[in-house]
Amino acid sequence: MLLPPFTLPDQVGQPRAFPSGRHALLIFWWHECPTCQLSLPVLAAVCGAYGADLDLWVVAQDAPADRAALEAAGFACPVLDDAALETAWRYGIDAVPTVILAGPAGEEQLRFVGFARADWEGLFGRLQAVTGAAPPPIDWGAFPAWRPGCGPRHFLPGAYERLEAAHGPFVPPPGGNAR
Repeated sequence: MLLPPFTLPDQVGQPRAFPSGRHALLIFWWHECPTCQLSLPVLAAVCGAYGADLDLWVVAQDAPADRAALEAAGFACPVLDDAALETAWRYGIDAVPTVILAGPAGEEQLRFVGFARADWEGLFGRLQAVTGAAPPPIDWGAFPAWRPGCGPRHFLPGAYERLEAAHGPFVPPPGGNAR
């Protein structure tokens, strides 16, 4: 399935357009979610291992606060500002974190929600195949086997109604978010 194109500014105001002709790892994230917080060390490691070889972007629901939390954890890849929440709405994001691996033309290849060690380990295998880079060292014993995601910011009262009026009803992706 081809994902909708978007252009969002990063933390220095540079527009980032998807798809860009490179593989992309899109992470929809919100600092107020405990599961997003749990993922911080893994995101920083993924950024360090693969950030130069593909578009590795966090799509932030509250850009200034999200960016501060990510940078404090050592995440050095672009953080895109989706404070208007329109990209998350169009992507059918019904929980954060949501991680999406896309091919160069924007075709969705993998999607998972929340935190599951097995999902991340599987993603690392895919990223190694795409980039040729070895997976980063992660102490998986320091993480729970699974943790559910949190409700996204666009589900808050007021935001939901505004987005529904502007873009139509919320539609999760075919088959749900975990596949």
